[in-house]
Amino acid sequence: MIEIAQALLFDRDGRLLIYLRDDKLSIPFPNHWDLFGGHVEVGETPEEALRRELQEEIGATLDSRRLTAIAAA
Repeated sequence: MIEIAQALLFDRDGRLLIYLRDDKLSIPFPNHWDLFGGHVEVGETPEEALRRELQEEIGATLDSRRLTAIAAA
């Protein structure tokens, strides 16, 4: 089973931040809008994966004090 960790990120004006995926046929859902995040690697918690993905994707550090919820499905 593949686990995914994604975040709903909002800017200072309360607008949801999303991104447009690359238009490469080799990736899942090319040229689609998506939330930030990605796969949870073996041995990672969803929060650790989200921290890593946000750092890799946009150079952002997740502030645990601003984290409001973590849900697993």
